[in-house]
Amino acid sequence: MSISYLVYQAERIPSRTEQRAIDAQRGELARTLASLLRWRRRAAAESAPGAAGVIPDYLPPEWASAPVTSSSVSCPKSA
Repeated sequence: MSISYLVYQAERIPSRTEQRAIDAQRGELARTLASLLRWRRRAAAESAPGAAGVIPDYLPPEWASAPVTSSSVSCPKSA
């Protein structure tokens, strides 16, 4: 597939039928992602009952060990 065809597809306005199909696909994707996130949240809650601040395993481990304080966050100085 050439890059010019991909650019054409991205820039053109889809018909109503195509837009309905696109919306249906996006809705299915959103529903799938939401169910996966609910499943992970539920699994984390079941593995550590009562632990409100469970850090998901896909985050770096140093984030869990380093609490955020005003001195640990660097903000650019405004002129």
